[in-house]
Amino acid sequence: MKGYYTIKVNCKGGIVSPGELLEILNVASKAAVKQVGFGLRQQLLIDVEENLVGIIAEGLMQSGIACEVDKDEHPNIVSSYPAEEVFINNSWLSEGVYKDILDELDHRPRLKINVSDSNQSFTPLLTGNINWVASKGNPHFWHLFIRFPKTNTVFEWNEMVYTNDVARLSRDIEAIILSDTRAFLNNPSIEGDALFDIIKKGSYITQAVTERMSLPSFNLPYYEGFNRHNNKYWLGVYRRNEMFSIAFLKELCQLCLSTKIGQLCSTPGSLLL
Repeated sequence: MKGYYTIKVNCKGGIVSPGELLEILNVASKAAVKQVGFGLRQQLLIDVEENLVGIIAEGLMQSGIACEVDKDEHPNIVSSYPAEEVFINNSWLSEGVYKDILDELDHRPRLKINVSDSNQSFTPLLTGNINWVASKGNPHFWHLFIRFPKTNTVFEWNEMVYTNDVARLSRDIEAIILSDTRAFLNNPSIEGDALFDIIKKGSYITQAVTERMSLPSFNLPYYEGFNRHNNKYWLGVYRRNEMFSIAFLKELCQLCLSTKIGQLCSTPGSLLL
């Protein structure tokens, strides 16, 4: 018999408010959980004994917080937002643009979606199925890379897509892929142009790709401890084992609430910002 289960709570784009995180931690504490972790897709993970799963699941449901128990049918949406104004400079991709896209992605996707600035390697660009990478020279336009589910096939979209259409096109692509799993899932010989030709019938604001995207080489910056950026400070808290004490996180949330810090960010690298 399995002794432990993992409860997953998605933090869309790696962003969670101190108030919501505190509510999750309070629910977990009722099941005597002492620590939680953050996964590779910026999601919150709670390992709990089998007989206590119901306490947490019901508590989260009563608080209006969606979760999955030992499942990942709705992968978290990954974004490079945590690196914005910290590790990314001279980019048109601002906090407001990130949040507009994340707000418009108001469904619970079944495919993995990544939303990334092109000028960073702090968060992964192409680990999703639907990967949006901000154009370097065309503000508000995005390169799109499709990694077809259960394959290593990556297709670079033939057009760049306008910011306002990122969420809608993501939903449309997911619907098409999942409606024809024989063609688009676990098919190493899939041709991306087949998907492009179907989608092309839609009405989206696009630009032709005149130059293929050059992806940045991996370069993980120093990110632990207190760091200064212009006239602000940010704190990076790292745990090698990816686990954070609930007692510590509760104090952190209370401090954020008392000092009017409105958000915490999780990263794929066992880090809270």
